[in-house]
Amino acid sequence: MAECGAGFRHGRKDLREKRFGMKEEIDMAEKLKTNNVLAAVVQLIVGIILMLYPHGSLNLMCRLAGCGILIYGIVRLADAIREKETGFSVAMAVIFIIVGVFFLAKPETLASIAPLLIGVILIANGIINLSNAFSNKEFLGRRFGSAAAGAMLVMILGVVIILNPFSTASMITRVIGISLLLAAVENLISIVKK
Repeated sequence: MAECGAGFRHGRKDLREKRFGMKEEIDMAEKLKTNNVLAAVVQLIVGIILMLYPHGSLNLMCRLAGCGILIYGIVRLADAIREKETGFSVAMAVIFIIVGVFFLAKPETLASIAPLLIGVILIANGIINLSNAFSNKEFLGRRFGSAAAGAMLVMILGVVIILNPFSTASMITRVIGISLLLAAVENLISIVKK
């Protein structure tokens, strides 16, 4: 009989643990939902700011990138010092710190060269993709035409960005803003539907 009572108590303990586990899962789900709502609201606000103030936003993004790079450089340098590393690790950390300070001090410089860099990257990417399309022409079969056309479109976009970098930078910033805005609305709708 004592075994039966112990089993009953043990069963109640298991039930309480299961209920506690469910409560923990429900709390975690609520926290996750709250975090998702906050993230969507931040996306919404950043999207609106990028759409309305593209030039100022680009400078701000350069400053934020500078802060991130500077912090990363400082952390790498601290790790290198703590681990008593020399040479490459310290040099890379110092380079990150210098680049971060430069981004913070001259965000407009980065904002002005960013479209040129993007244009060059797109042209190089288009050339590589076009070369790959021709190299794999037999494998691609009927898809060769669309692969080659896509590569040429990417190269043309790169040239357009290089020829008109400043209006392109504003346009790209606005497109990023619109994308964030749409993503935020989609996230909020999916959260509300749950």
